[in-house]
Amino acid sequence: MRSENLLVPKDCRILLKTPSLCNDIVNMPPGAYIHLGIEKGIFEKIHQNIQLIDNLEILPLTINIDGLPLSKSSKSQFWPILMSIDLLEISEPFIVGIYHGLKESESIINFLDAFVKEYLFLKKNGIILNNKLIRPILKKNYL
Repeated sequence: MRSENLLVPKDCRILLKTPSLCNDIVNMPPGAYIHLGIEKGIFEKIHQNIQLIDNLEILPLTINIDGLPLSKSSKSQFWPILMSIDLLEISEPFIVGIYHGLKESESIINFLDAFVKEYLFLKKNGIILNNKLIRPILKKNYL
């Protein structure tokens, strides 16, 4: 397209507005962690199925955390924090946070800190979805 003298960016990352740096990655020995957010994941899932919350006051959530090796030849592994909205139509999980390292985090407290703080804040204050206050609650109250 540029050969046709069209003024378009040279790289697709400009069009996609891909950030060149990510300041949200936290050093968490022996690896690193990024918190993507519970509220952000809920908004993305609910936006796809907004009619499902018409009669809800509580949004039931499920959490799952498990380690995933990246390959057999490396000790590199991911530890994602996954959540799903426990309604039949939108039960596909979303990523809340991801830890990456050569072994699991040395501190479970550091690993879960951002998740627990955000969850407790949302549980107390709720989320405004479609002009309605809804409280996200873990289906089995772990926290």
